[in-house]
Amino acid sequence: MLSGTGKKQLLSVVLFLAAVTGLHARELSLSAELEQDQIWLGDSVRLTLYLQGSEKAISPELFIPDVDIEPLGGTVRSSRSVTNINGQVTETVRKAYVYNFRLTPETSGRITVPGIEVEVDGIRLVTRELNLNVKRPQATNDFSLELQFEKDKIFLDELCRLKVSFFYSRSLRSLDIRIPGLEEINYEGTSGSPNDERYEISLNGSPVVFSRDDRGNTAGLSAVLVLHPDEAGVISLYNASASFEGVTGYQNVRDFFGRIQQQEVYDRMVIPGNRARAEVAPFPMRGQPDDFFGLSGNISLDVSIEPREVHIGDPVTLNLKVSGMNNPEIVIPELGSYLGQGIDVPDTRSSAKIAGNTCTVTQTIRINDISVEQVPPIKFSYFNPETEEYEYAVSAAVPVKVLDTRVLTASELEGSAVTADEVDKVLLERKREGIYYNYSGKDLLEPDVIMIERLTGSAGVKILLIIPPIIFLIIIIYTAVLPQVKARAAERASRGKAIRKLKKSAMKGNFDNPLESLREFNGALNAFLKIHGTSEDKKSIKEFTERINSVLYGRVEITAGKAQEIVADTVVTLEKQEAVNV
Repeated sequence: MLSGTGKKQLLSVVLFLAAVTGLHARELSLSAELEQDQIWLGDSVRLTLYLQGSEKAISPELFIPDVDIEPLGGTVRSSRSVTNINGQVTETVRKAYVYNFRLTPETSGRITVPGIEVEVDGIRLVTRELNLNVKRPQATNDFSLELQFEKDKIFLDELCRLKVSFFYSRSLRSLDIRIPGLEEINYEGTSGSPNDERYEISLNGSPVVFSRDDRGNTAGLSAVLVLHPDEAGVISLYNASASFEGVTGYQNVRDFFGRIQQQEVYDRMVIPGNRARAEVAPFPMRGQPDDFFGLSGNISLDVSIEPREVHIGDPVTLNLKVSGMNNPEIVIPELGSYLGQGIDVPDTRSSAKIAGNTCTVTQTIRINDISVEQVPPIKFSYFNPETEEYEYAVSAAVPVKVLDTRVLTASELEGSAVTADEVDKVLLERKREGIYYNYSGKDLLEPDVIMIERLTGSAGVKILLIIPPIIFLIIIIYTAVLPQVKARAAERASRGKAIRKLKKSAMKGNFDNPLESLREFNGALNAFLKIHGTSEDKKSIKEFTERINSVLYGRVEITAGKAQEIVADTVVTLEKQEAVNV
């Protein structure tokens, strides 16, 4: 048993450890702050997390219904100060890490930012809830924002034009237009005289050139945006808004000379835009040809070949130009089945060249039948959105002259039958290096530089020419290629080990408490993605991470069976992705 003194010493140690632990807990803190607690619909607000007492990098998850969340990353914000008072030097170090989000609400009203949970050095930290009031813009008679699609219905890959117009009857400045739903903007200049007034206006954060487009007595600006929908569905643009500083009145001010003048008073205003809707229809199944491969637009085909007079087996360059395409990125199929008998088409060809709505394919072909008199027409089926029917584009046939392979006699090869014919003399001079049997003509067969021919005919010179490239290739493989191969193999092995570890921890999870199990799995999953995750991983498990976040931060109830199902599906998807990567 302990004596009274021993008990006091033990109690002192316990109190000291408790004080140190409590001090450490008090030093670590996590707080959240909104840049402002009231914004207009269409505006964005910055949410900042402050981690005090640690420089550990945090990457918290955040899910808020009807809010687009963009993580902006974090940075260390530590500070150090030294004071000297009467010779006593004191150093103060404040460790801190700051993480930011950009929040863009998609609906008006009161939005609650839930408490954000972070674990630092084994300590669980949670921020308090924050409230954000999102005001809906109010219409006014002096300003208006109008969106109008060129057509209510378009087909897949068809260009979709959206006209954005802003009308005003009072002075304004700092105009900024927001249209949620437009991720990428391509725009065309509006029609009109080159002398029209043009203005560069911010649209979704990007500068867009607007032209004067007055309507009656009301001044206006407009621009035409060209959208490229890549999947069928409905494009519905709502919650568009225009923010600016508009004149709300006048005030009397005294100038430098003491004269009183009227000055405009500007206040920030936000007005709503109308809802714009367009349907993107898929290619119809009715009447779709069997050879249709997704080509659409108003298509025309042009084929050219070079040369047009060839011997059998000679390489011929074929250029196919496909114009009027709605989607010039579409892959043009192999041409072998379109050219028919007597023409060989290799499997490989050059990359397509795209210019505007035209795609050019260059293909080498070989004619192996002397009866071929033309490169036959190429016929592609395509969908015409204007007529809403399937049609065919047909190229013109290209005539060719195919010459038979030239046969050389033994006497010509040996040089015993020397004649006065100039061509035969040239052939004899060239026989040492091989006769080009499928070409004819003095210019092609005359020797260029006799000295070079003699040098290259030496076996020693050939060896000396070959050795340096081989040595260089070996050095490149040893110094550049092999380290990369080893690094990739190590990364694949490490990634596979991490996936197996994640699967093992998921199988050991206690799903009696599904919320806690999902929280533990979410932490392990985030750690895996941070070290080994790829963009394809995140894309493939996006559905599961959103469901997990909706449970952890959206206060959605979940059963043990559903939680276990989400965890299992996530791991299986990652395993399938790993198999694809290998």
